[in-house]
Amino acid sequence: MKSLKILLLLAFSITGIQTTFSQVIFNKTPVDYSEKNYGPNMRHHLAFVISSQSYIDDDKTPSGTKYGKSLELSLGLRYKVKLTNILHFNTQLSYISSSFRFTDAHYIPGVGYLDNPNVLNSGFSSIDETYVKYQGMELAPSLRFRLSKGNNIGWFIDVGGFGQWTFAHKYQLIGDHVMYGEVDMTSSFDPDEYFNYGYFGRVGWNIVSLYFKHRLNQQYNNLYLQPYAVGIELMLNFNGQ
Repeated sequence: MKSLKILLLLAFSITGIQTTFSQVIFNKTPVDYSEKNYGPNMRHHLAFVISSQSYIDDDKTPSGTKYGKSLELSLGLRYKVKLTNILHFNTQLSYISSSFRFTDAHYIPGVGYLDNPNVLNSGFSSIDETYVKYQGMELAPSLRFRLSKGNNIGWFIDVGGFGQWTFAHKYQLIGDHVMYGEVDMTSSFDPDEYFNYGYFGRVGWNIVSLYFKHRLNQQYNNLYLQPYAVGIELMLNFNGQ
């Protein structure tokens, strides 16, 4: 009889332990993952963006640009907020560095076209390359139309505008000097406008995109710098992929 009581006690103890274990392991409240706010297709997303663009070839004017030789490089931070499943809002702050190479090296910024570079009193016997360069900070808001599903970026189309505040304007001459041979001379000069503005469009898939950019103003009264550019950019996610 005593042995039977011990067996019954052990059986009830084991049953109680199993019930408690089941409640802890299998009956816990499930996690609601829908409340996650950060990610490529969540409410908020932050990314580091690297881009390179080339100004479209233009040989109609002496100060026109050479495709592949006239570039803009930028580094920026892009913040996205999800408005709906399809519509997102982006804003991006970037540092830019622009360089325009002229189609005619004898077109000197602030001077004009020169048949004879000696009038510059710089000692150049010939000029092989002429550049205009500047740096700036750019703010670019845009709307994104998302074409994919799931917690990834997928296919998308962006349309927006940009504004730039520019600084460190200079022109660069590379050519032969009568005394020193090949010389690279850089001089600072002031633009007629320090602000640029325009619009852009972007088509992308996940972290890579292609874009078109059109600057609506000219910074220099005596120079025509090509306003159209095409480029590629790479996005590095801070919130995971």
